[in-house]
Amino acid sequence: MPLDYRRLPRYGEFPAVIEQGCLAGSKSAATKIRRFCTGGGQVADEPRCRMESCRGSNLWPPSARYNLHDLTLTGAEHRCRADSVGGWRKLLATIEIPRDLSAVLDDAWKAARDVPGFLVEDEARFLGLAAACAPCPGAIVEIGSFKGKSTVMLARVAAHYGLGPVVAIDPHNFNSAELKEHRAVPGATSFQEFQSNLEAAGVAQQVEVHRAYSSELAAAWKRPIRFLWIDGDHSYQGAKSDFDGFFPYVEPEGLVAFHDALHLFSGPIRVFVEDVLRSNRFGASGFVKSIAWAQFRPEDGVLFEEQRAAVERAASRLIPFVQDDRELHGLEKIRYKLNRSRVPRAAVQPDEWAALLNRSQHQARQSPSSSVR
Repeated sequence: MPLDYRRLPRYGEFPAVIEQGCLAGSKSAATKIRRFCTGGGQVADEPRCRMESCRGSNLWPPSARYNLHDLTLTGAEHRCRADSVGGWRKLLATIEIPRDLSAVLDDAWKAARDVPGFLVEDEARFLGLAAACAPCPGAIVEIGSFKGKSTVMLARVAAHYGLGPVVAIDPHNFNSAELKEHRAVPGATSFQEFQSNLEAAGVAQQVEVHRAYSSELAAAWKRPIRFLWIDGDHSYQGAKSDFDGFFPYVEPEGLVAFHDALHLFSGPIRVFVEDVLRSNRFGASGFVKSIAWAQFRPEDGVLFEEQRAAVERAASRLIPFVQDDRELHGLEKIRYKLNRSRVPRAAVQPDEWAALLNRSQHQARQSPSSSVR
């Protein structure tokens, strides 16, 4: 009989004894959890961590199942460990890279490579890595699909790991400034080509398509998000609206990424620097080519303050050049490129990336307090 994970506690909480129904009916299961984790807390509707055994290692698949006799969990290869913080149990997710990830990313890129779009291979592989390894439940949300290049990449990865459909949001009317050259005639649209590309890649059933402006969908959005990929309107107002509309639903330890943050657009770089890098609600952060990314860590983001500050010092130098969304020329363009060259943005190795996100585990045990600004 599978454990009803909906009755497990939210992030940072685990009740000492959950006797009601003995966790879906198993006295031995309740006993094991009682021995493993003591402290206060209240049961909530959404899970944040799922116990595997009394030894303290957990798997975190978004659709995991338990064997109530030995609490062995089946699913993805993300693990959790409980650390004591001020008498509570703080559940810190540890990212582990699936053994087959490289082959999965190869397959996904093969399907996405020939789809028209502005995503290079290193960026596409990072998207796949983030989607596969975000250590929390929730949807993969893409704002700005164009003709489906990143959609296909994400959907192939999501299908392989059973992560649910990719939510793809785009009015498909070339409304943003960076797509103005595609407005050849009134009513021009990318929607038919987008649908055809999904069909050709075999992911049409893996994508929840919303032909709408992101602001329209955000007004009614209520679902948790594991990975928020923002690649829509690159003006400051557009990027800020996308972030403000959907970020409140990003789960702790989920990931946020912006495209074209190192191109001549004001929105992605400003929102990344001002709302992400300067906030202790976020943990590890960085760039991969023109993608800016960060992990949402509201409990222990302060432990990454120094790492984020280093990224912020390099990235913030670009804002004066792009804040007016105007084309650069001559010496000013050279200065912009010189400052951009100082931003580390190499392709990431999955194991090194996971180590960066996981590195607070030891620090958290020694520095349990955090501040949020």
